[in-house]
Amino acid sequence: MNKLSEYNLEFKDPTLTEEFKIKVCLPYFKDIYKDLASRSDDKSKGVNKISFLDYCQLPGVIGERLFDILDFDRDSYLN
Repeated sequence: MNKLSEYNLEFKDPTLTEEFKIKVCLPYFKDIYKDLASRSDDKSKGVNKISFLDYCQLPGVIGERLFDILDFDRDSYLN
């Protein structure tokens, strides 16, 4: 039997999932965003591509494509 099939990683209680998002995930990603925006050439606009690529360390085309997907308003900043 596959060892992975013995574990159930699904959240059962939606309250715990929401609490986890609010108390753990959101503060964590807000801190990352603030840090990356502070490294950007124009801090008021958000995270620039260089800061994002330096942080995520994805291979060339993949990192570029992910940035393009996340840049909804196409201003070369994640805001």
